[in-house]
Amino acid sequence: MRGLPIANFQLSIVFALLGAMHGMSGCGTSGKTEENVSDVGVTRTAGQGPVKLTLTVRPKEPAFNKRAEVVVEVVADKGVTVDVADYERSESLAEHQFELRVTPVDRKAATPTDDGKLKWTYRYAVEFFLPGPYEFPPAVVSFVDSREASDSVTPAKAYEVKTEPLTIVARDTKPLTPEELKTVTALPPVELREPWSGWWWAVPPLLATLVMLLVVLIRRSRHRQPVVVLIPAYEWANRQIAALVSEDLVRKGRVQEFYYRISDIIRGYVERRFGVSAPEMTTEEFLAAAASDGRFGERNSVELNEFLNACDLVKYARQIPGADEADAVLRAAGGFVERTRESLYRIEGNGAPGRPTMERAA
Repeated sequence: MRGLPIANFQLSIVFALLGAMHGMSGCGTSGKTEENVSDVGVTRTAGQGPVKLTLTVRPKEPAFNKRAEVVVEVVADKGVTVDVADYERSESLAEHQFELRVTPVDRKAATPTDDGKLKWTYRYAVEFFLPGPYEFPPAVVSFVDSREASDSVTPAKAYEVKTEPLTIVARDTKPLTPEELKTVTALPPVELREPWSGWWWAVPPLLATLVMLLVVLIRRSRHRQPVVVLIPAYEWANRQIAALVSEDLVRKGRVQEFYYRISDIIRGYVERRFGVSAPEMTTEEFLAAAASDGRFGERNSVELNEFLNACDLVKYARQIPGADEADAVLRAAGGFVERTRESLYRIEGNGAPGRPTMERAA
């Protein structure tokens, strides 16, 4: 991406203002129409093994005062876990935050395709502050193909796919003609008055007023209690399970998506209920953390192990269970939530509360 010297930046503002005045003076006298710019964008594609990554910026030459669009799309085989890097957090974009802004608009993850794969789509809006060429950084995705692991002990290898960067041009809306450039003259300098010459006497009263206002705000904040409405973890999980049942994914043939969803619900419930960062852990890491935490109890740890392993067999090993097995997994998820929704505290011999158990309070 390019830099722009201060002098050139100021001159470009002068040219833009003169161009706008010229367009207003000639409005209605010209029969010309604006040049149509094609909406076809610029695309970079990269792939490795079961993963294909596409970066698209469109249109190819947008007007700098109009929005453009960035689309990052990942298509992968089922059984492959992908991690798409946040495009708006690219270091290259952060270095040029005063020239353009990239904002997330829409994110669609794990959508099944017609050929039996999964697709992730991330859309961003782009705003340009100056005309000229812009280089967009590459899109990056890392993935793990669990099908490569020879056994459950050996972890699958992690890979990274990265596109090439691409360049588009944000065009000026109405560039000046050579004849118009000849008529440009420098604006006369503007004399600025000393900022404190006329009202320095008002500073003390103003500071006193600000101090009084700050004291009032601090006193009010001490007496005001924040109102926080929390949804219990079990209620959140039951709502998610009910919504999943209403979609009837297994009867529609979307079995793998059903197992992805029910596994994510239980992981999210555990995170909310016990403070375990389940969504960021692999199944093996999460089960190890659960086994080492005395709050789960032996029965719940064993059933949680069986539940997650059953989900992984469908998600990564491509097993195709029947409707009865899916119903059993759904009942197991509901039972786990119901058993762990409340905790009792054991009373030790000295009268002090012990560690919480996972039995439901009577």
